[in-house]
Amino acid sequence: MTVITSTDADFQSLISEKEKVIVKFYASWSGSCRLLAPKYKRISNSDDFKNITF
Repeated sequence: MTVITSTDADFQSLISEKEKVIVKFYASWSGSCRLLAPKYKRISNSDDFKNITF
């Protein structure tokens, strides 16, 4: 599954519609967030986590 980018306007509806959701808060200027992004995306595409929304 691809990573879904949510905003304040649709966040509540997203987490209420899905059974399992992993939420990652990030800042585009943060070096740590940029380092974690590829790993997060790789995990979201893994078949082991196909029933979880990222």
